Amino acid sequence: MADGPEDSAIWDQTLATLCDRVGSATMVPAPGETVAIAALLGLQQIKARLIAWAEQEGRPIGENRFGPLVESALQLEGEFSGHVEALRSVADDLAAADKAGPPPSPALQAAIEMPLNTVQTCVEALSLARRAGALAEAETAILGGAELLAAAARTMLHLVAPSIRRLPDAALAAEYRQSVDHFGVALQDRHREIENLTRRRAW
Repeated sequence: MADGPEDSAIWDQTLATLCDRVGSATMVPAPGETVAIAALLGLQQIKARLIAWAEQEGRPIGENRFGPLVESALQLEGEFSGHVEALRSVADDLAAADKAGPPPSPALQAAIEMPLNTVQTCVEALSLARRAGALAEAETAILGGAELLAAAARTMLHLVAPSIRRLPDAALAAEYRQSVDHFGVALQDRHREIENLTRRRAW
C-alpha cells in the first residue's frame, strides 16, 4: 500500500495535514512534539523565502550568495524532524515510567535533554534568520519565521522545568538550570539582533 500524506516526511506535509495529524483522535501529541512542529514551520517560512531569493538571482542555488543559507536551512529542517520524533518517544517513555512509580533519572534526563537539543536548533535557526536578513530585505516571511522559532524555544524551556524539579540529583538539576538560563540569554540576543536589523531596514 502506498504511504498516505500523513506518512510522508514532516517537512513534505501540508499545514492542513500536520494539523490533522496533531489533532487526530488516534494520536495525542506530546507538548514538546507540538512545539517542535511549530518551530519547524517557522524555519520553513525562512527556507521558502531563501529559495525564492536564490531563484531570483538567476543562477543555480549552489552558485549564488543564498546557496549556503538554503543548505543550512535544509540541514536544520532535518534536525527538527528528528527532534519531533524523538520528543514523542521520550514523552511515551516518561509516561510509561510514571505508571510504574517515580521515573528513573535516565528517563527524566532524556525528557530534559531532548527539549534542550531542540532549543539549540532553534537558536541556530534564528542565527540563520539573522544572516538572511543581513543579505536581503528583512521581509515578513523571515521575521514571522523568527518569531515562531523564538516562541517555540521559550515554550520548550518552560516545558523542561517540571522534569528538572523532579531530578533526585540536586547538582545535576543545577547544571540543567544553568543550561536553561544560557539558552534564555542566547534567545534574547538572537531576537534582539533581528529586531535591530528590522529597525535599520525601516529607516
